[in-house]
Amino acid sequence: MPKVTLIRADKKLRRQVLWGFLVVGALLLWLVYSLNIHAWTLLNSPDPRDQQRLLSLIRWIFYTMPVFVFGFVGWLLWLARRILETNQYPLPGQRVIRPTLLRTGTQARRMGFGLIAISIALLVLEMLLTYYAMQILQLVEPLPTPNNVSHFIRLSNPPAV
Repeated sequence: MPKVTLIRADKKLRRQVLWGFLVVGALLLWLVYSLNIHAWTLLNSPDPRDQQRLLSLIRWIFYTMPVFVFGFVGWLLWLARRILETNQYPLPGQRVIRPTLLRTGTQARRMGFGLIAISIALLVLEMLLTYYAMQILQLVEPLPTPNNVSHFIRLSNPPAV
């Protein structure tokens, strides 16, 4: 019977990760709330330039989201490569936030290949989301507004009736 090795949890790291998640979560909630207010203000403005600013804000959000996903995927691929090289998970000297069984051999390879599969799935999903977001943004264009009449959205190709 193989010897089971348990890597003990690092309580300081656990506390740091928990506080990090709380701070990031609070910042994300604040960002969503303030962007929501800003978007509704721009949408309800009679000035067509404000509506163009709203489209620019939406484009900026869609263009910057992949940067974070690609960064996370890069870290996952680095971790998977290290696991496959050392044939061990968690990596030697790696701190963990909960008690973790040391996995070597086939179990470690499965973990490494699983991280690669998750990375590929995230990349494909992000590319699809970005593609469809750009398709939606191409459908939406501001109307010319003579006499400052606010018509915000028009479909480029109106649906057939």
